[in-house]
Amino acid sequence: PLPGRPGRPDFLKEVIYFLAEFEGQELKPVDQNEIADICLMTYEQAMQALPFEGARRVLMEANQYIERHQ
Repeated sequence: PLPGRPGRPDFLKEVIYFLAEFEGQELKPVDQNEIADICLMTYEQAMQALPFEGARRVLMEANQYIERHQ
């Protein structure tokens, strides 16, 4: 868990990333109360869409891992 947000010291956030392959399955959240939206993007689109440097770094490292293991 990450430390509380400014103004919300009681708020903890845990982020979990999954690296997976997609083969045309239906995109459907298991818990619709926890997931606001699901979409597919190219690597370049995702890099542009991610607002935080830390998230872009995780995506870049995942992409490098994929490229090394193909």
